Amino acid sequence: MATIKDIANRLGVSVSTVSKGLNGASDISDELRQMVLDTAVEMGYATKRSKKVENRKLAIFIENMDYEAATQFGYEIVLGFKQNAFRHNWDVTVIPVTPAFQLAEKYDTYMLKNGFCGAFLVGFALHDEWMKQLEQTTMPTVLFDNYIKKNPNVAYIGTDNYEGIDAAVDHLYTLGHKKIAFLNGSLHSMVSEQRQEAYYNSMKAHGLEINEDLTVYGYYVADSAKYHVPTFLGAGATAIICGNDLIASGVITECKLRGFRVPEDISVVGFDDIPISSMLEPPLTTIRQERSELGKCAYVILNSLVHHIPICRTQLRATLIERESTARYQAPVQKKIRSQKKIRRPQNLWAGGFFLSQHKNKKPQMLNELQHLRPLNAGDRNRTGTVSLQQDFKSCASASSATPAYMIMGRGGFEPPKQVAADLQSVPFGHSGICPFLSAQMS
Repeated sequence: MATIKDIANRLGVSVSTVSKGLNGASDISDELRQMVLDTAVEMGYATKRSKKVENRKLAIFIENMDYEAATQFGYEIVLGFKQNAFRHNWDVTVIPVTPAFQLAEKYDTYMLKNGFCGAFLVGFALHDEWMKQLEQTTMPTVLFDNYIKKNPNVAYIGTDNYEGIDAAVDHLYTLGHKKIAFLNGSLHSMVSEQRQEAYYNSMKAHGLEINEDLTVYGYYVADSAKYHVPTFLGAGATAIICGNDLIASGVITECKLRGFRVPEDISVVGFDDIPISSMLEPPLTTIRQERSELGKCAYVILNSLVHHIPICRTQLRATLIERESTARYQAPVQKKIRSQKKIRRPQNLWAGGFFLSQHKNKKPQMLNELQHLRPLNAGDRNRTGTVSLQQDFKSCASASSATPAYMIMGRGGFEPPKQVAADLQSVPFGHSGICPFLSAQMS
C-alpha cells in the first residue's frame, strides 16, 4: 500500500504538499492538487479517512436511466441498494453523470477526493470513458449490466438475459408463432448484445428461421417502434419481442394505428415488467427483472469488494409474466371463392300471377280471379324495379282471398291463361333482373 511519502518521492514534492493535495487544501494550485490525486490513485493509495469506520460513503453513478419516480426503471434498483446500505450504516450519494463529466473527471480520482469507499454504476454504455478506466481501477465497483474482465475490484450484477429472451421465444413458439421479430434496444450496450445473441440462439433451438428483416437495434424508448414496426408487419411477423417495456408500449400503439389488433393479429412481449406494463391496453406479457432485489444484491456485492472479497458475476433469474398481449397464432382466414352454379338463361320470362300450392312437386295453378297484373318492363331489371314489382303483386295478393300467394315466372313455352294473357307481356332479359328467390322457385 503506497504512503504519502511514496507519492511525494514520485512527484518530487514535500510530504506536506501531498497531504494538502489529498485533503483539498486551498493553498496549492488546482493543477498540483490534480497531479497529487492522479498519482495517489495510480500508486494505489487509500486515504486515512476512507479507512476510518466513521467514513462509510458509497456512490451510485447513474447515466442514461430515469430513477426518480416509482414508474421508472431505475427507481427500485436505487431504492433497493439504499435500503440495504442504510441497514448497515452506509451513507449513499446518487450522482447523475454524463459523457462530458466522465471526460472532465477521472473515476478513481473523483472517488478518492470525495472520500467514497466504493460505487455502483448503473446505465453505462460500453464506449463510455469510465468503462475504459475501470479496467485498471483499484476502487471497489459494481456494474449493472456491464462486465470488466480480469479486475478483482470490479463485479457484475444483472438478470440472465439469455434465459429471459429464451423464455419469451419459447412462450410464443408454444402459442404457434413462427415469424417472431425482435426489436432490440441500443447499440454499444452489453445487455443489448446479450439479448441479440440470445434471440438468435433461441430461434435456432426452436427450429425457427431467422429473418434479418425481423431483427433490428433501436433505442430503449417507445418512439423507436414507429421506425421499425412497419417493416416487421410488411415481412409477415406474427409476434414481436421488445428490448424493454417502453419499446413494447410503442409497438402496441403503432400496430393499432396500422389496423392490427393486439393480440388477435400480432402478439407483443416486453422486458423488465415496469409498473406501466400491467396498465397498458392490452396488459403486457413481459419478462420480469426483480429490480429491487438487483439493487439489494448490488450492495451486498459492493460491501464484499470493500472487504476484499473478490466477486465476479452475479445473475438473478428472469421470470415470464403472462398477460393479455399474447395469444395463440391463428392463420389468416382464406376466403374460398365458390364457383357459381351455371344457370340456364330462359328465352322468355313471364310475370304470371299467384298460385295456391307451395309444394315443389305440384304444377303451379294460375288464379283466374286475380286482376291488376301489370306487364314486365325494362325498369323491372334493377333492384328498385324488382321491389316495385313485388309490391304490385303483394297488393294483388292482399286483395285476394287465396293464400298463400307467390309470384311466378314462366319460361318459354308456358302460356298464361287467356283471361290474363292480355295483361302480360313477354320480356327477354336476364335471370338476375327479377327477384332471385322467386326465380329460384322455377330452377
